[in-house]
Amino acid sequence: MKKYAWGSKSTLTASFATSLILLNAIFGPVLCYAQAEDPVRDTGRYKPVPQVIEEQEEATTEKSPTDSRWFIGVEAGAQGGGDLWHVETASGLPAAAPWIAVTPFNSERFNATLETGFAAGLFVGRRMGEMWSLKAHLASARHDLAAEALQGQSAGVFLYDRLTMTSLVIATEVKMVSLASYPYLSVGVAWNHLSAAREKDLDQDQIGLQLGVGYVHQLSPDFSLKMEARYSRSSFDIGDFVPRTQAINQPVLKLDPATNLNLYGLYLGVQMNL
Repeated sequence: MKKYAWGSKSTLTASFATSLILLNAIFGPVLCYAQAEDPVRDTGRYKPVPQVIEEQEEATTEKSPTDSRWFIGVEAGAQGGGDLWHVETASGLPAAAPWIAVTPFNSERFNATLETGFAAGLFVGRRMGEMWSLKAHLASARHDLAAEALQGQSAGVFLYDRLTMTSLVIATEVKMVSLASYPYLSVGVAWNHLSAAREKDLDQDQIGLQLGVGYVHQLSPDFSLKMEARYSRSSFDIGDFVPRTQAINQPVLKLDPATNLNLYGLYLGVQMNL
């Protein structure tokens, strides 16, 4: 029987290679088209984009007291004075009738003294520089005019009259240190109006000098507490006033009036920067 051979090994290899080339030529374009139509599926996972944070410098808006040119405030305290006159009978004997006063009394001599009374006021000022200011303050105080009378071997104090003292002062205030809370000195010109409740001959207006020393304690940029001690000195004119008794015939008197009115005061206040 005749046997037929399918071919040698090299022939089979060439045939297989030829078949692969034909398959690639036929199906290659189809696979490429399918890949183009089926893109990579989006999973939604991305690397976070780094955020650029811009650093902004915060503008300081804190208010300083020196930023406020004007300031106002209220104050209250105590004010007193010295003797206004000394009087005694020329005979050295008690007057035949009591002295005319709110509280009449018998005596051969007495001193009229301005007692310490309650005072209150308002002030307004303007800063003219870092260390000094101009200030105006209006204050009013009510004083008992006391008669310190000698009665035999003892002495008594009687209410002679009541006086109201109104003061308008224009002053320069100078800081002693450049701090938010600071001590200060004050120098100013004072106008004093003296008004009596009973003895209208004592009413008068005088110009004088006022000195002060104080301390400002800052609570906030807007508000401060203030304490000030003051001394004021002005002229005093007793005019035609003469103490009188309740008798028809007045005794001969030795009257020694004061020539100056001295006032001492201590005030506490609240200051607001505008």
